[in-house]
Amino acid sequence: MDGLGHGSCPLVVFVICFASVLGRPSSLLTHLLFFSMWNTPTEQCTSRYGIELDLSVFDIGHNCDQAFMGDNITIFYSDKLGEYPYYGIDGEPVYGGVPQNASLDRHLWKADNDLRTDIPDLGFHELAVIDWDKWKPLWERNWDAKEIYWNGSRALVKAKHPTRKPDQIEKEAVREFEDASTERPGGFCGFYVFPCCYNYQYKKNEMYTGECPALEMKRNDKLVWLWNVSSALFKICNLTKMVCVTHRCFQEDFVHTIGESVALGAASVVLWGDGNYSQTKKACVAVRDYLDDTLGRYIVNVTEAAFLCSQAVCLSKGRCIRRDPSGMAYLHLDPLPGSVTSFRCQCFPGWEGEQCQKPVPVEPFT
Repeated sequence: MDGLGHGSCPLVVFVICFASVLGRPSSLLTHLLFFSMWNTPTEQCTSRYGIELDLSVFDIGHNCDQAFMGDNITIFYSDKLGEYPYYGIDGEPVYGGVPQNASLDRHLWKADNDLRTDIPDLGFHELAVIDWDKWKPLWERNWDAKEIYWNGSRALVKAKHPTRKPDQIEKEAVREFEDASTERPGGFCGFYVFPCCYNYQYKKNEMYTGECPALEMKRNDKLVWLWNVSSALFKICNLTKMVCVTHRCFQEDFVHTIGESVALGAASVVLWGDGNYSQTKKACVAVRDYLDDTLGRYIVNVTEAAFLCSQAVCLSKGRCIRRDPSGMAYLHLDPLPGSVTSFRCQCFPGWEGEQCQKPVPVEPFT
């Protein structure tokens, strides 16, 4: 991967869980066992340098001409969807600063217009990701540089109730902030990063296991309103740059990101990268070789393995997921003998039972 910095392992991996398991309506995508989506703006590789990335060989979905925004996946950043309130670099409030001081009507009106512009197809049934990181929807997560949202919320309460004591102001500020936050998502597909465990200490903690702390699980439970209005959950596996010069090293990265996700029942991964991957001809060649020699082959492997396991274990009516989430069983072709017994079924909507053999009515979503 010399074109992108020697030995770097490119692309951020979004892990997607379709929220049919959360009671949301099902669609064609929720019944696909596993699929991969390309969200890296590599259209210039073909148009400018004549370097073609043939994603179809590996059955990787993508936007028309491999554009970043398009018919199969769209990412909405902070300035592209509605009027999300935030504080600017100089501390000046924009659109009210905090959610409880913003206009919901104006936000929804602009969001509707933005959606019509970026997703004009009313029949759009693919992936939409909202990437918003100015503030977190939980009060206690807005610390350090985000403390301005605490202060703004307190100031609002104090202005309305000047005689209240500090602890009363704090309690009311928390309630108003989190209540107002719940109004913002509307009916959009999903929010980038959430749910999050904030367990990023793998470089500092020798005992790091990757497990989600109990406190963060409890905090994620408080975001049930977010899960209820999301039709997909977008987790992230961020591959940091490392010296990685052998096929085996790349393979281990794939196993611990994509492979782990498939084994735990993820419906899809999105392979995200920025404009650096098509900035030069050398970069385009590096991405093409990486795709052809390593990444694409692994995706074909796990995609086919997920299909075969579903066919054998779940009668093609559900996904195979690990019986023991912390186990070491993976959905790979040519697995170890008996490894399929390490998996159970997560049935698609309309089916239940050990092998998803029993049809059941699908309750309408309300």
